[in-house]
Parts: sequence; structure tokens; C-alpha cells
Amino acid sequence: MDECTQHLKIKVKNHTDEAQLIRVEERKTHGMEKWNLQQHRKGHLRECARKNHLVYNALLGTPYEKVEQKCDELPNFKEVKKIVIRFGGDEELYAEWKFAAHNHLREQGHTKCSGQPQKPGS
Repeated sequence: MDECTQHLKIKVKNHTDEAQLIRVEERKTHGMEKWNLQQHRKGHLRECARKNHLVYNALLGTPYEKVEQKCDELPNFKEVKKIVIRFGGDEELYAEWKFAAHNHLREQGHTKCSGQPQKPGS
């Protein structure tokens, strides 16, 4: 595992730890403070954790369908690509990973993936 992938793995674990700590704090509070903690955990933190988890697995070459067998909301592939490039990922390999991801999502019935994704290198 190279240094960038290792750094990303730590980042993914930190998101998990942060979510657990927030849940503990939620139990100690009430009212708006509790609501704000929940919104941060369920919104921003969950979105960041998912993107970084997808990036980590894309860099390792793990197929998307093994990472997310089912999803209700499509990933933000533009953001995922930015992070992949920032962590030294190959754009062509990412394009192949994304193509396979789109195929999987289309099979799952996501209408936003109903068009034919362009094959990498075409």
C-alpha cells in the first residue's frame, strides 16, 4: 500500500470514529444542539465518508458493485474523481472504474444512469 492510499485509509477510519463520537455526544444533549450534531453527522460527515470510501476502493481497484451493492442516492462522481486525482490516482483507471460503476447502477434501476456511459478511451 503506497503512502497516499494509507493516508486515505486513515481518513476513512477517522470519519467512522468521528461519527461514533458525535453519536455519543448526541445522547448527552437535547434540543437544537442535538439536532445540529445529528445534521452534521447525517449530512456533511456521511457524504465525506462515502466519497473517501469510494476513492479508497477505486484506488485499490475494488469494483464498485462490491463497495456499494445497493444505494439510494448516486455518488458524486465529479467529486470522487477530484479526490482520486489529488491522491495520485490514474485518470484512465478511474474512468474504467466509473464506467463499471455506471453499468452496475443502471442495472439497479437508477434512472440518472439510464444513458450509455462512454467507454474509457473512446
